[in-house]
Amino acid sequence: MARAVISALLALERQNCETKSLVNPHRSRESLDIKTPAEVRGPPLRIIGVGGAGLNILSRIPKVEFEDAEVFVADTDSVHLAVSGTPRKILLPASPGMQSGSDCNPASGREAALEVEEEIRAALVGARYVIVLCGLGGGTGSGAAPVIARIARDAGLMTAAICVWPFSGEGRNMELNAEISVRRMMKTADIMVLVPNDALMEADPKLSLNMAFEAMDKIIIRSIKSIFQGFSSLERQHRD
Repeated sequence: MARAVISALLALERQNCETKSLVNPHRSRESLDIKTPAEVRGPPLRIIGVGGAGLNILSRIPKVEFEDAEVFVADTDSVHLAVSGTPRKILLPASPGMQSGSDCNPASGREAALEVEEEIRAALVGARYVIVLCGLGGGTGSGAAPVIARIARDAGLMTAAICVWPFSGEGRNMELNAEISVRRMMKTADIMVLVPNDALMEADPKLSLNMAFEAMDKIIIRSIKSIFQGFSSLERQHRD
């Protein structure tokens, strides 16, 4: 499954920053209930930025890069969501007692996504492909993103995840959260692309943080386009 996507993503190897693409072996092409263009309306791709990192990345990428997509953002932080320039927003309800967001607790992020599952499902109506974009290690991205990927899978949509791995200096707890999230995501997404934050700085130690984020954005844009092309190719093969 998704070999066409992997082939397209090999171009990323020429980037200075290393990325890792992981194919889910548990989902075969035959198991996908692929919707044909005659059965759906609107852009075929949904991009959902989850958590603070997902929102920030989408806010930095020019909207012209998403001509074939509808873009949503989902977060437990209502203030961060309110200032997002993306018009389609899903508020993931914060746990009782939390001052804001999911308090870096993936369990809270997971429960928040489950509470608004029907709203998430409604956001996917008309799509054929879904890309979930998040940062790993915190609460909302690590907890809610695998739930959203599972909802997309249950809807019969080809699903990918692009996830940013935390800096090593952010602590072991962030790394553990990221590892658990990856394991959960691999049970639902057809393909997963990991972008390690450390690699951005190691590629050129002289890069400023803003320049590193620009490099990350370019990798993510290329990943999105490659995944979209790969999924489209697989869909054509399935129809043939």
